[in-house]
Amino acid sequence: MDVHRIVVIGCWLVLALGSGTLGCTDSPPSATDPIEVDVDAPMNLDTDKVTPISDATGPEIAVPQPVDAIESRPPQLPANFPVGLPKSDLLGAPLGFQVARTIIHLHTVYSHDACDGQPFLQNGEPNEPCLDSFRQAICTDHIDAAMLTEHYDRMATIDDFRKLFLHRPGDQFVIEEGIEHANAVQCADGTRSLIMPGMEGDDDLFSPIGLTDHPIDGPPEVVEAAYKDGSAEGLARLRGKHGLITALHIESAPPGHIMGLDLDAVEIGNLHVLMHPEYRESIGLEPDSPVITISEWLAPIAPLPPADLVFLEFHERLSVYNNWWDQLLSDRMVTGFAGNDAHQNALPLPMQDGERADSYRRMMKWYGNHALVTEKSPTQIKDAIANGRLYMVFEVLGSPVGFDFRAESGGTTYVMGDTVDGPARLRCSAPAALIGDVSVQTKPTIRLYRIDEIGTELVTETTGDLDIEVAKPGRYRIELFVTPTYLETYLSGFDHLLRDYPWIYSNPIMIAGP
Repeated sequence: MDVHRIVVIGCWLVLALGSGTLGCTDSPPSATDPIEVDVDAPMNLDTDKVTPISDATGPEIAVPQPVDAIESRPPQLPANFPVGLPKSDLLGAPLGFQVARTIIHLHTVYSHDACDGQPFLQNGEPNEPCLDSFRQAICTDHIDAAMLTEHYDRMATIDDFRKLFLHRPGDQFVIEEGIEHANAVQCADGTRSLIMPGMEGDDDLFSPIGLTDHPIDGPPEVVEAAYKDGSAEGLARLRGKHGLITALHIESAPPGHIMGLDLDAVEIGNLHVLMHPEYRESIGLEPDSPVITISEWLAPIAPLPPADLVFLEFHERLSVYNNWWDQLLSDRMVTGFAGNDAHQNALPLPMQDGERADSYRRMMKWYGNHALVTEKSPTQIKDAIANGRLYMVFEVLGSPVGFDFRAESGGTTYVMGDTVDGPARLRCSAPAALIGDVSVQTKPTIRLYRIDEIGTELVTETTGDLDIEVAKPGRYRIELFVTPTYLETYLSGFDHLLRDYPWIYSNPIMIAGP
């Protein structure tokens, strides 16, 4: 291994493992009165009107062009790979819902190891440059909801819960039924991104997201104890503050531990785990390959693809997570989501685009979720998460348009998270991939799985649209894989990256027995 790789790996390990809680104090943001704002109105689903071309008489063409001489060319992709993700309003209206791009599991200035281990500066003020990069990222990537998961030990010391919304001048608190549920960052292009506080737990692994207040009033030690209380009463307190109970970092749990947790949702894959050598080794992966690969992209000796596409070097199906999720689904319906776990603390060295390798913006393109909502409000987004109206998406491969896993029975259509009496027809249309503002067709492989108390069964595998009638009871979910040949223009000379990748994981539909 050359010296450059050793230096990069050393930097990775020092920063990724964190530097511990810093001794610092918290300063309140400027006081701003809450502003009652309306949640987004439902999308106007009317299609654009097309003006017909009037009939015209022109010169007759003596020799028609042969049909076989007409070439079918793919859409022209943007010359430069898009920096951000397209607005979620461009992703269609699957089954009549709006798509809310949602990132779950994020750390900012109220986590001790975020911002290169310096969430607060020596003067006791929050690390505003790091926070600014987070705020810019959620606007650039058009994140509709950023579900934070700050560490409980720091959260418990913050007496004023409103600080955890990361409210800054120009923002607006979103109030529903008299309760502040989110902070809306008003982006320069007229969109908004909602920030909702949450907590990452420790030994017990339960982590509430979408909180509106601390679970209890009192000194820090009392609040911390309440955050760690996994009893029925403790979880009820957290849900009473409008929180959803999730499990994060399930790779750290003893076997079977999460089976006993009263969960609303569970993390299926974690970007930090995918990249961190120690975590990778714990789930049976080669530890250093992402670090070595990124080091090679940091010091190129030949032209490289766009920096965001380095993700394809180490993106893969983390089967151990899918297996753990299926164990839960064998017993009950539990929403699965992709855990992002961005800290902006792992690899501060710039890539060829001048941006650090682990930037918030870059990582949000790699692991995310799309929630199906009737309006992009905090309570609707939390309702979609709790009820399984959500699919996981690795969006650097393209933003899926037209993904609509559904069940049909007796003239009624059912969506992810629903229960329907069998037999039923399961359908899923092959989505297009939106790259910037250009839509390209894909030929995905769709795998349909059925999970019951006996285990997991691969029901069918198909290329293109899924259309199958099923009668056997169980929880059915799909995994959609794609070979991104449509990205060839960006991957010249890197043919090894034109392989099959997981693109979308659905949540299940329950087919009930007679």
